[in-house]
Amino acid sequence: MVDGNSTTFEWREHTGEICVFPVGAFEQHGRHMPLATDALLAGDIARALAEELDAALLPVQSIGTSLEQTGFKGSFTLRPETLMQIIRDIADEAEAQGFRYMLVVNGHGGNHCLVPAVRDINRRNRSIKLLLLYTAEFRPVDPQPAGEMDIHDGDSETSVMLARFPDLVRSERVDREPDRSAQPMRQSDLTTFGMGYLNPEGVIGRATQATREKGEAMFRETVSAMVAHVRDRVRRLKELPRYSGRVGGNEQAGA
Repeated sequence: MVDGNSTTFEWREHTGEICVFPVGAFEQHGRHMPLATDALLAGDIARALAEELDAALLPVQSIGTSLEQTGFKGSFTLRPETLMQIIRDIADEAEAQGFRYMLVVNGHGGNHCLVPAVRDINRRNRSIKLLLLYTAEFRPVDPQPAGEMDIHDGDSETSVMLARFPDLVRSERVDREPDRSAQPMRQSDLTTFGMGYLNPEGVIGRATQATREKGEAMFRETVSAMVAHVRDRVRRLKELPRYSGRVGGNEQAGA
């Protein structure tokens, strides 16, 4: 593995085909966790992936799109168009340096704009392929009772922070009471209502249930699942790299 502590000559000697680009966010995480939570966890998982895959690790993009956190002081956001262009620029550079696969490790669920940016690059059948990995999709979580969500500062996220960055987790934790109305709020409602509407404390989940032991298990299982996923997708791409498969669409590269 090579990273930002390696020299340009060490990068030149590195023969791996994969580079890893973690993307986080800089936004409120309630009373008990720091603004840098998403960036810290994205970078931590990205490093573990790079070590397992002997990949080149890029620095964390620590500010993402956090439009839903409007109104919480300290939360900073990029426009979706800005983050999309960052992905394009980094992919261009990785491709020019001979990398065949770029893993975009997303640690923030609000970075929705990563999807069209990654998909547009892949559909053009370039020499580089991007794999978009949402860390939360690979994290094992307990099923939530009806009306409850664990999407921000809750049990799972706090548990992983306790395992990986315990000194940054404060003791004062606040749970969000479940919505028992006839039409409870959903995660997709964050496109209509900001986080401050759903909960002025900025928490969606039960942080008081978090433990370091759960977080350690979650981190191990998340990394293991992501490594298996990447190896499978790289194998598939080596067998058939075209976005459209063997049939359908314009067969000219770049179509």
